[in-house]
Amino acid sequence: MNSHKKSARSQDSSIQPAPEEATSAQHEFERLGPWMSRFDIDGVALGGIYNYNKDPRLRHFEHQFGSLQGKRILELGALEGGHTLELSRAGALVTAIEGSPSNYERCLFIQRYFQLDQAEFVCGDVRSIDFTQFGYFDVILNSGILYHLDAPWELLEKLGKVAQAMLLWTHCARAPEQSIQVGSHHFRGSWYTEGELDHPLSGLQQKSFWPTRESLEQMLNFTGWSELTWLDIDEDCQPGPGITLWARRPSLESPSLK
Repeated sequence: MNSHKKSARSQDSSIQPAPEEATSAQHEFERLGPWMSRFDIDGVALGGIYNYNKDPRLRHFEHQFGSLQGKRILELGALEGGHTLELSRAGALVTAIEGSPSNYERCLFIQRYFQLDQAEFVCGDVRSIDFTQFGYFDVILNSGILYHLDAPWELLEKLGKVAQAMLLWTHCARAPEQSIQVGSHHFRGSWYTEGELDHPLSGLQQKSFWPTRESLEQMLNFTGWSELTWLDIDEDCQPGPGITLWARRPSLESPSLK
């Protein structure tokens, strides 16, 4: 697993680009493209089409948690660093995990360009990472990762060792087609085939399991995330309903699903 280590962390939330790199920004965006994320630099929109500074998930995040100034955040699925940049601007200290090497390279460029000294990007697979090596976090941003996993309950169980609060955004199965058994528990949902493994929005395995909303709630409860607040359910989201929820747990102990 590759890691970009933190340097001295700044508490200044007014993050600006590094002047010496400003003139080469467009060239670097073109070299590292194509991008999914959009970044506004000196009044010019570079990169892709999605603007993270208008992302409602971040508004939910701050509304539920409060001020992010000086808080340690574990971000899962950094993609190209869009969420990381906005969290850093809010004063957070971010450890962001990204599994795609090409996405990770874009994250490092965004880190250099915007001088995100308070952020650390780690290239690694959330299925195998031992999150305890990074210490304890105040909160987790778990956005766009769970529906890329073949065993999402395993990630939820692991996360219960490092934080007691989490914002979760994921897709759920529109209608259950299969039922899988994990220990004494049965989860209903559907198997989905991932896209090409080198696609920036693909997971790291060929198939992923999407639970129904009811089974997702069961997974969360069985792995210790027992206090749930459903914030948004987008039934029209494709290819399956998009849900946003706030999850808390009474302790860092994780019940076993076995």
